[in-house]
Amino acid sequence: MEKSEIICRAASAVIVIPPREHDLTLRIECQDFCRFREKAIPKVSLQKVYEDYLAFRVLRPSTVKGYDRVVKVYLADFLDRDLGGLPDEEILKKFVEIRTKSGEAQAALCIRVFKALYAYAGGRFGIPERNPGKIVRLAGLSLAPVRKTRFIQKHDLPIWYRSVASLSNNRQECTARDIFLTGLFLGLRKTEIMSLKWSDIDFRARTLTARATKNHRDHTLPLPPFVLGIMNERRKDAEKENCVFAGKNGLSPIRDIDDSRLKVIAASKVDFTLHDLRRTFATISAEIGIPPYLLKKILNHKSGDVTEGYVISTPEILRGAILKISKRIEDLCRIKTDLTIHFSEEALSSSG
Repeated sequence: MEKSEIICRAASAVIVIPPREHDLTLRIECQDFCRFREKAIPKVSLQKVYEDYLAFRVLRPSTVKGYDRVVKVYLADFLDRDLGGLPDEEILKKFVEIRTKSGEAQAALCIRVFKALYAYAGGRFGIPERNPGKIVRLAGLSLAPVRKTRFIQKHDLPIWYRSVASLSNNRQECTARDIFLTGLFLGLRKTEIMSLKWSDIDFRARTLTARATKNHRDHTLPLPPFVLGIMNERRKDAEKENCVFAGKNGLSPIRDIDDSRLKVIAASKVDFTLHDLRRTFATISAEIGIPPYLLKKILNHKSGDVTEGYVISTPEILRGAILKISKRIEDLCRIKTDLTIHFSEEALSSSG
C-alpha cells in the first residue's frame, strides 16, 4: 500500500502507514468522536452556558466581575449564538479584534474564559469538547502577553516616598497613602491589601492575614515595625469600621485610589501601579539575597517543589526576611523610622 489508509469503525480508527520491511499499524480510539456522529449535538447558547456556570460554581465577586466584562462586553455578539456551532474563524476573528482594541492581556483573558465555558458545557450539556486556545495557536498567534517588568528604580524611591507621604489632604488621600506603603513594604497584591479587615490584623502576634488571594489560600505575613505603625495609627481612627482601608462610608473597602496615584505620579514624576510596588518589593528582596524559595513563600506564589511543600511558611519563618527587606526599603526611601508614623513635616524633610 503506497498511501496511508484510514478506516473508521464504530469504536476505533485504524491507520496503516506505508511499510518498509513490515507493516506498522496504529489504532486510535475515537469513541468520543463517534458518539457525536450517532446522535444530534445539543444546541445551547453562550448566555445559557454562562448563567448555568455562575449558578453552579463558587466564585469570588471580583472573579465574577471579570467574567462579566469578558462575556457581556467582549463576547456580547456571541451571547445568543449556539456555543457548539461557532466556527473557528469567528473565534479567531474575535480574538484579533479584542487584541487590537483592548490589548493582548484582555484577549488572552477572553480565550481563557471561553475555554472554561466550553469545558463546562461539554460536561454539563454534552457538546463536543473544544479548545479556543488551540484554535488561536494553530493560526500562529500567541496567547502569552508580554510580561510587564516595570518597578520603581532605587534612585526614584526617595522622591516617590516623599510624594506618597505628603498625601494628607483628606481621608481618601490618607487611605491611599497607607495602601501604597503597605504594598511597597509587604509586596501584597491590590485585592489582598484593599480587602483587609481588622479581624485579619493580629496586633499581639504582629501579623497580617490576606484572605482574598489569587491562589485561594490564606496568606499570613509578619508585620515589620513600619507597617505595624501604619496599622496602629489607622486603628485609632477606625472607630467601628470593619475594613482596614475603608471607603468614604466607612463600611466597605475603598474602591478608587487612582486620583491619589495620579497625584503622586505628577509630584514625583515616577509612574507606578500597585503591582509595580509588588515587583519593586520582589526586586529589592532578590538584590539583598533573600533565597528564592523564601521569596516565593512571602509573595504567596505556588511552587511545584515537593520538598518546599513540606515546609509550612509560618510567620516566624518569614519574619527575619521581612525585617531585612523592610530595613532595606527604609534605607532606600531615606526614611527616619522614628519620625514617619505620623508623616509629619519633620519626617518628610528628613527623608529628602
